[in-house]
Amino acid sequence: MPSFKLLSGLAHDLGEHAQSALSGLHPHLGEAYRSASIHGTELDLVEGAPHPRDLPVSEPLRMGISSIRQRFSAMLAARGFSAADIRSAVLICRFTGGGGDHVAAVRVAIVASDGRTYSCDLGFVA
Repeated sequence: MPSFKLLSGLAHDLGEHAQSALSGLHPHLGEAYRSASIHGTELDLVEGAPHPRDLPVSEPLRMGISSIRQRFSAMLAARGFSAADIRSAVLICRFTGGGGDHVAAVRVAIVASDGRTYSCDLGFVA
């Protein structure tokens, strides 16, 4: 099994991907936030509901969330890990009130099977 320290890099890489337009989350996540009058939510990358309860349901957003979960699984496998090596993984996205649908700060937190947390915080991008 690879070193759990690799999960820090995975958290960073996934955070950068989540901020990019290629993630499938944008602009759908920003639109959902604006519609629900909230500025952030938490997405469970391992299990849980396919759509956050605090956001309105939309097919493009559901597909974006599914895509980011698949990307996480692929990145995990590429580093030699399996789902059994992870207790939890969450992606927290925050949007500014008037920053548009693509401006998000993200935090990725991965808890390994040994209980250690590996995380990355990426601020707002312009």
